[in-house]
Amino acid sequence: MKKIIFLFLILNSASFSQVKERSVSMHNDDTIIDSSAVYYETMIGKVDTRDSNCFSEIERAKKDFSNGNMTYYDYKGYGSRTRNIDFFQNEIEKLKIKYELVLVGCMSGTIVTHSFIPRDNCYRSCMDKLVNDKFGKDFFKKLDNKSDSLYVIENIRKGYVFNFSECDDNVIRYKKSLGKKYNQQFKDIDKELDSLITYPKDFKYKNEKYYSWSTCSFVINEDGSISKLKLETTFQNKYNYRFQKYFEDKIKNFVLSSNWVPAMSHGIVVKSEWDVNFRYK
Repeated sequence: MKKIIFLFLILNSASFSQVKERSVSMHNDDTIIDSSAVYYETMIGKVDTRDSNCFSEIERAKKDFSNGNMTYYDYKGYGSRTRNIDFFQNEIEKLKIKYELVLVGCMSGTIVTHSFIPRDNCYRSCMDKLVNDKFGKDFFKKLDNKSDSLYVIENIRKGYVFNFSECDDNVIRYKKSLGKKYNQQFKDIDKELDSLITYPKDFKYKNEKYYSWSTCSFVINEDGSISKLKLETTFQNKYNYRFQKYFEDKIKNFVLSSNWVPAMSHGIVVKSEWDVNFRYK
């Protein structure tokens, strides 16, 4: 029995030792720290001294950079930078910098070896640091802004109509609501339409509140004028379709007679899509 207990303790001890050897934690600077490793401080942070591949990649990036072979790795292209990507690439290549779009699925992952955790993307990280240090920490942000402006200006020239997601956030479009909170304009529009519409005597109210509405979509031009106005109405009670023209004329007149504020994209006035919704009682 003593032999069994002794053997159990030995196996437990060995297991604990193995776990301890490979245990990892996250350092304050987001560098993965292996408790059994010795680290060397590099220009991209701490690297395990056993990670020969990472050191090789760092040296390769330095050599390429010193020979004038610079590469800018765009990790934002897949997400936030989509519309101006062609303009950004053109601007970056004017500086003799190769442009490479790095999609999320194409980034190399960290591979845990038997004895240590190697660092991934060492070449890219080093090249990013060298390029950013050369041009300044705000340079690429300014270049991104410039590229977005070029995108907007080019599309204005083509007569492009910007959709809601392409316009600057929280811009008041209903002129009477200027100076108020963004969502207040929708309440103001509802209130104004309610005051203009008188329901016919034969209008069927039952079950209409949440299932009947009219949507008026239109384009607000750069000067605030309206074009491409379209109306679509849905009534739950089909009897009410006999009043469709009456309601739509009221909504149409409201839209055409109201003052609207043009949208902006990257701080530049643009043509944009907008719509007014009216729910029936």
